[in-house]
Formats: sequence, C-alpha cells, structure tokens
Amino acid sequence: MVRKIVGSLPLVVLLALSQPLAAQTDPPHEWAPDRADAEAPASITQGRILPKGAVQLGVRFLYSGMSGQGFGTDSLTVDQVLNLFDVANSEMVTQGFAVDFLLGMTDRFTLTATGVFAQKSMDHLSGLEGQPNAFLFYETEASGIQDVTVSALYNILSSGDLRFHLHGGVSIPVGA
Repeated sequence: MVRKIVGSLPLVVLLALSQPLAAQTDPPHEWAPDRADAEAPASITQGRILPKGAVQLGVRFLYSGMSGQGFGTDSLTVDQVLNLFDVANSEMVTQGFAVDFLLGMTDRFTLTATGVFAQKSMDHLSGLEGQPNAFLFYETEASGIQDVTVSALYNILSSGDLRFHLHGGVSIPVGA
C-alpha cells in the first residue's frame, strides 16, 4: 500500500507543476465592438466608434451636493466669508439626468449628441448692514435643459486590440 502511494507521488507532483504552465497560455481572441470589455467605464461617454447603422442610447443620473464655506482645505465661518463678500452660499444641490445618443454613420465615423436636464437649488446668507451676527436667508432655484453637446468621433487606427479615434464637438447653449 505504501509503495503504491509513493509510486504515484511523482505523477501527482508532475500534474501539479504542469497546471500553472497551462494556465499561462491564453487562447487567441478576436476583438469585436459588442464585447463586454469594448465599452469604457460608465463615467466615460463616447469612448468608442460604433459600427455602421448601430445606435446607442444611454441615460446617466447626476447628483452634486456642496455645503459650508471654505478656502482650500480650511473651513470658514459665515462671518469670515461675509467680511469678504456680500453673499455667502451655504448649500448647493444639483440633480438631474443626461441622455446620450450615438449613431454609427460609417464603420469609421460616429455622430453623438448629449442633452442634460437638471434642477439646481442654492441657499444663500447675506449679512444685514448695521446688525452684526444677523443674517438674511434666501433660496434660489433653476431647472431646465442645459447645454446640448454635438460631437463626432473618427477612427484613425484600428489594429488588433489597439484603437485610436479623433473626438471633437461643439456645445450649443440652450438654457439653465
């Protein structure tokens, strides 16, 4: 029994040593635009050229919130800010969504458009003249369509897994 175990030990060692070598050989793959790794991370829009006739529609939800006053990494009091400015912003919230539309005009040229709808609110504090430590509080709000961006992507080089494209566009002022 011991001889059988000792006799099979070299076979087990050989198999154990050969497995990492087999794991290092990747099978060749063909790059394609519909692969999961062909898409950039969610925060990067318009990151690739679409094939002719392909359409991509994306929606991103946006939120940004800020509060307090500061200078660099230092916090400031409202009194310190109002000594320098007439109005101190105490809080600002922006929320909305962006819609991205991409259209593959040819295999080398993609046309894109992005529109944003946002709601913004900002709380303000203003000092009252002649009354130290007395503040006037008020809020401003705005909502609507923001600037629309129209862009084009042109494929310069596609070689194996390597892709280079030229990206340019204009921002069209619309509103809010």
